Amino acid sequence: MKRLAPPALFALAAALPAACSSFDFLTDVGDARQPAAEDCGECHVAIYDEFRASSHADAWVGPGFLDATADHAIKDCLGCHAPESIYTDGPPVLRATRREEGVTCLSCHFDGGAMVGPEDSSALAEPHPVLVGRAIYRSSLLCGKCHEGTYREWQEATDPDGETCQDCHMERVTRTSTQATSAISTVLVAFEDEFEGRRHTFHVPLGGTIDDAVSAVIDDVRRDEETTRCDLILTNDLPHLMPTGDFGFRWLKITTAALPPSGSTLSVHEESLFNELGQSLVPGVARRLAITVPSRARALRVTVTTGKRSGPRAIIFEKTFALP
Repeated sequence: MKRLAPPALFALAAALPAACSSFDFLTDVGDARQPAAEDCGECHVAIYDEFRASSHADAWVGPGFLDATADHAIKDCLGCHAPESIYTDGPPVLRATRREEGVTCLSCHFDGGAMVGPEDSSALAEPHPVLVGRAIYRSSLLCGKCHEGTYREWQEATDPDGETCQDCHMERVTRTSTQATSAISTVLVAFEDEFEGRRHTFHVPLGGTIDDAVSAVIDDVRRDEETTRCDLILTNDLPHLMPTGDFGFRWLKITTAALPPSGSTLSVHEESLFNELGQSLVPGVARRLAITVPSRARALRVTVTTGKRSGPRAIIFEKTFALP
């Protein structure tokens, strides 16, 4: 930890009360007022930048949510997409202001007039009241306040001491809680200890690839003069349904392309599994799908994607299998 010379400490101590009093608005929360996320980002720069790139920031205005709720006309899920605070009895309450910011900083970190986090503050001064709530920030219960269905799936599929939501969706990072943006904050950050925390991107790589989500094998290959029949066996290796989600149109698409020894693809077959119809893959349970392709096929390329009705999809499995 860096240390200041005594004269600098005295000068800073004299300046801190006036500087920190300007942050009182961060915990002055009421029915029609609450600080903007960017206000928190003045000091928590890295966390704010991660939040802005996350689905939480778009929870209220994202096209998938607007589509699923008919532009907010369907009320059932609104409270979780712009909640006041998770520290409430019962479901989260829809806040009256700054809804466009989605699941914002105060949604998860404000309780009873103070900001709550997983670590003790090591700052030289605290510009707002701080409480420490270690247990909930290391528990899937934190996410389960809104993601109720997925949380129940996780409870049924996972050892209580197993991986949490945070282990998969919040990458570990070692850093100070705040980052310097001014002369005073530079001094404050110099006194902070680094700790192992979590990134706030809430990683669900739609538009990319999710590794180790499902596994697949080809079984029971049977040939005749015109067709080759086989079974594609998919197993969900995640601790919740695939696809999962409490509301909206979500589906798993399985595409199988029959490939000849050389030349163009012989045939392409698509099959969909819909979460809303109870067709999702159950954790650890194999799902057997019958596949029929032309007899000339010597390989089968399997691609599995997941996503919502609109927007990007994620590839969760892709492999070419030889057909004996």
